[in-house]
Amino acid sequence: MTSVFLDLLDSEVEMIRRLGTPAAFAAQERVFQEGDEADFLYFVDAGRVSLYIEKFNTRIEIQQATPGDWFGELAVYSGGRRTASAMAVEDTRFLRVSKQDFHDMLARQPDIERKIREIVDQRNEKLVLEEKMVDAGGTPGRDMHIGIKGDPSLRESAMERARYESVVDRCMPD
Repeated sequence: MTSVFLDLLDSEVEMIRRLGTPAAFAAQERVFQEGDEADFLYFVDAGRVSLYIEKFNTRIEIQQATPGDWFGELAVYSGGRRTASAMAVEDTRFLRVSKQDFHDMLARQPDIERKIREIVDQRNEKLVLEEKMVDAGGTPGRDMHIGIKGDPSLRESAMERARYESVVDRCMPD
C-alpha cells in the first residue's frame, strides 16, 4: 500500500518525526486493532511490526514495518478508524506522533498538507477504478479484500466509519 508520505522530501518526513515521543512494545504486544480510533502514527526505530487484517479468523499479513518505516499515517490524517491491526513481532521501539500534533503541524505547513491530500485523492480514485473493474468483470483476484458499492458520497468515507456487528456476524463461528 502506498504511503501518504510518498511525495514528501526527507526533510519534511523528518519534520513530522521530530514531533514524536518514544514508545516501546514487547514482542506479541498489540499496537492497535482494526476499528480502533487512530490516535497516533508510528515511526519504527528498532524491531519489527506486523500489519494485518483478520478475515473469518484468518490473519492476513499486509506488510511488515521495520526500522526506518512508518505506519498509521492515513487513518491519523483522515481522522478515521484503523483499517488493519498492528502487533510487535519482536521488542520494538517507536517514535509516535499524536493526531493533534500532526494536524497542528499540517496547519502550519500547507505545502506538506497539499502533498498528502494529493496522495489520498489518488488512492480514492484508484479505489473507485478498482470497483468499476469488479463491476465489469467480476472479482479480479484473491488480494482484493474490499468492495464498496452504492452511493459515491458514502464510498469516500467508508474506510473512516466504524464497523458494526451484523446479524450475519453473530452466526459466524469464532
